[in-house]
Amino acid sequence: MSIDIHTPARGSVGPGCYQRPGTVHTLTVDDVRISTVPDGYIRVPPRTWLPDAPPEYWAANPHFLDQDGALVVSICALLVEHRDSGRALLIDAGVALPSSQTPYGTMRGGALLSGLAALGRSPADIEAVVITHLHADHLGWLWLPAPDGHPFAHARVYVGEREWAARREVSHRHGIPPEILDSFAPQVVTVTHGHQIWPEVEITELPGHSIGHLGVTITLGLRTLIVLGDAMTSPCQISHPEWGTVSDHHPAQATVSRRRLIAELVRPYVLAYAGHFADAQVGEVVPAGLDGYRWRPL
Repeated sequence: MSIDIHTPARGSVGPGCYQRPGTVHTLTVDDVRISTVPDGYIRVPPRTWLPDAPPEYWAANPHFLDQDGALVVSICALLVEHRDSGRALLIDAGVALPSSQTPYGTMRGGALLSGLAALGRSPADIEAVVITHLHADHLGWLWLPAPDGHPFAHARVYVGEREWAARREVSHRHGIPPEILDSFAPQVVTVTHGHQIWPEVEITELPGHSIGHLGVTITLGLRTLIVLGDAMTSPCQISHPEWGTVSDHHPAQATVSRRRLIAELVRPYVLAYAGHFADAQVGEVVPAGLDGYRWRPL
């Protein structure tokens, strides 16, 4: 089994990776290549985003914040490719809009298509898009037209069965116009825990952040990569899974999902992709102290 990790223009991994938006990173294991594809970012006040985290934590861990004291929350997709067959799928679809206002700050987006092009891919190459949950920063390119029309109008769109059944509630709660969801409804295939998109790509259910939030487990030879979706949106939640994000739909359930994830992530040969972890989105969970854990970006 051969493994190659390529992080163009990143420099050495260090505290600075938490203070900038995500860039392209590629992990290749045998025939499967996985790449982070940035679409945008939002900078949020940490005490608003993670209300259970005390001010003393941020004072003791300033490396998680940028120079203005904000958390950098990246907005990205994950490109999964079979190099020999040429097959490709995306996990999540960014925000797409160049600028949009949220209760937490200005969300920037729109870079996903150019990121795909830099990786040698066009939207036409993407056979499927897996949506971890129906929030605006994960489905933007499914509805926002590009110069030649909706870029992924040809692709199957996989959504959690519970999430899709509750889409009107999700739409109302998060201010997503129903017509946005209706625009790609004919493409939707609903899935539940254990559904295989490809033999190496399997759906897991991680409820809490949203009603039917999904994760994805990708088998990479002897290794496993778990896609967290928004089950965790900051690396501090590895050390403190009891700290929820302000936008969690069911906080107690989200905490259960985070604890379950950590139990999986501490096993040998398990990696994770956390799309909101600034420029530290691919990594592993390692011991810290007597009984704690921390995120180690790769």
